[in-house]
Amino acid sequence: MKTLQIHPSVVDYSEAANDFANDYKPYNLLPESERAVKDKGTQIAIWSLSLTAMILAISVLVFSKSW
Repeated sequence: MKTLQIHPSVVDYSEAANDFANDYKPYNLLPESERAVKDKGTQIAIWSLSLTAMILAISVLVFSKSW
């Protein structure tokens, strides 16, 4: 998977139930070294940049018709 640049965040077993919403300590078969780091600052930056890009794309579509 590393060769194909595929990086899963969770490895699960399909026969067992794994409810991440209600379980405070769910299991994850992915090794600690391979799990994604959840940094709040990075998540906020990604969301804000995505929102800015969407607003710019919508404004281009709206204002390009008025020319």
